[in-house]
Amino acid sequence: MNKTISLLKDFLRPLCPKGIALAFSGGVDSTLLLAVLSELKKEQPFNFMVFYIQSVFQNEKEIETINSICRGYNTIPILLHTNPLSVPEIKNNTLQRCYFCKKDMFICISKSAQEKGIHTVIDGTNADDMKTFRPGLKALQELHILSPLAVLGISKKMIRETAVQMGLKNALKPSVPCCATRFEYNTELNMQMLQRIKSAENFLYKLFPQTCNIRLRVHNNIARIEIDRENFASVLQYAQKITQALKEIGFSYVVLDLEGFRSGSMDITGDFYQKQIITRSEL
Repeated sequence: MNKTISLLKDFLRPLCPKGIALAFSGGVDSTLLLAVLSELKKEQPFNFMVFYIQSVFQNEKEIETINSICRGYNTIPILLHTNPLSVPEIKNNTLQRCYFCKKDMFICISKSAQEKGIHTVIDGTNADDMKTFRPGLKALQELHILSPLAVLGISKKMIRETAVQMGLKNALKPSVPCCATRFEYNTELNMQMLQRIKSAENFLYKLFPQTCNIRLRVHNNIARIEIDRENFASVLQYAQKITQALKEIGFSYVVLDLEGFRSGSMDITGDFYQKQIITRSEL
């Protein structure tokens, strides 16, 4: 048996009798947990539920992916709705936005899980996430959300390798963080801005391979495209088409970031840069 799968099963098996709720994002991290939990359920049935938070920060097209993945494991996801823009610290995109957003989401999931008799909630935070600026980790800690991948020191590379071996459909799918990460900190967010970023990225997704990392970062009326460097030539090939489409969506300028795709690139701007590391023992 794959070492990563064995570690996860040994870790999760003692928790199964009291039930487990999985906060599902549709990404490879939480899908790996879904696959392992499904195998454990075949060994010995237990109360297991999958929750997905739907809000203005998620691309509506992800719902199709969520349902498709869950159907593959004979599971129906429970969709919960939140309104992050009703929280001032989130709406104003403060440096601690992720903390307040995660707290809002997981309070909702935990409450629903407890109502269904489940007191253990887990998520797909991995070991690499602990080394980056992620204020939301504090919220997970405060709400006693368990992150098996992080606790066991399982990295993104290990997750992808295991996902490929297991034949998971989204094994190589790039991460898709919430739409708020596309904007500079201290930018007041609204529905129109979020919809514009979704429309722009949905257009870009159609032009490039599904395994390609793409982000559209917004600086007022400037659309800054971050994409894997190996796709630069394709961007130039589609330059006129991309420029026209994004201007029609509402941007005045369209630029290609020559540094290429960088996860969390908005976290290193000016005085906003901070580094937060929560060790495994703190989870």
